[in-house]
Amino acid sequence: MYSLQEYNKHETSFLSHIAEKWGFTERCKFIFEQRFLSGNDDLKTNELVEVLEKNLEEYNPDKKNINYNDIFRDELKKIYKKLEEQGCNFNGQTHNKFLIAKDWLQKTFWPKYQQDFLWHLMKNQGSLTDNMKLILVPPAKPASLDMWETEEPEHNYVTSVSLGSQIHFEINLDSPGHLLLLQKGTSGKFWCMCPSFLVADTHLPAGKTILPQEEKLKNEYLKISGKTGQDEMLAVISPELPNFNWLPKVKNGRPLEMQPNHFSELVAYLEETKPAVFYMDYTITA
Repeated sequence: MYSLQEYNKHETSFLSHIAEKWGFTERCKFIFEQRFLSGNDDLKTNELVEVLEKNLEEYNPDKKNINYNDIFRDELKKIYKKLEEQGCNFNGQTHNKFLIAKDWLQKTFWPKYQQDFLWHLMKNQGSLTDNMKLILVPPAKPASLDMWETEEPEHNYVTSVSLGSQIHFEINLDSPGHLLLLQKGTSGKFWCMCPSFLVADTHLPAGKTILPQEEKLKNEYLKISGKTGQDEMLAVISPELPNFNWLPKVKNGRPLEMQPNHFSELVAYLEETKPAVFYMDYTITA
């Protein structure tokens, strides 16, 4: 759902993130950010260059005989070319390209990329961790007569799994807390995995917990399906589970496909309460 208010709230960090994602040089990134900031909408290019000349000097150690208007326009040409590659249609226009590009960024690109960007913001609130791991579950073996053996097999931790694999998900907490577990799948869709039927209780003790909680639930493992690529998992640990009315129910609830408004609430929650946030990724192969 397109929200200009949501765009304006994150505009500065969004433009910076997109410039980095598209591989702009530092000078090009700076010009991209400044040209498309709403606060500079009323400035023509030459007026904006005049305002930013001191900043532009920092990107040009040899300041002799430099025409910053030419530099600014040359960088804009690169920016407009990249925007066209991303799907912005200038319809052959050579004037007012800035206005066309600004409208496209806000009304076409932002709605499509909003969830990815807000996911990026949530990851920035946390850290990559080895406290979350993927465990490959081997196929069931025939019953054994060695019933006195009580040793548990060593966990087969993996960072890459093939389609059709059976897995467990392990999370290791330093202190107890409520778990909110989110997934970005290879399809590009986002899911709330906990709370759901994967856990009997979102409140986890300190130490290791394996999902699904097979000792309490019928689901003994998760089966990898879908597409090849990279899956990402993000865990939020807090004293109380966030009071979002869209959260799935424990035990009976299926994982929920997340929508942009869910992310908006989550980002605001993370910024306000500063809970522990961890993330990991793993590769899915054919």
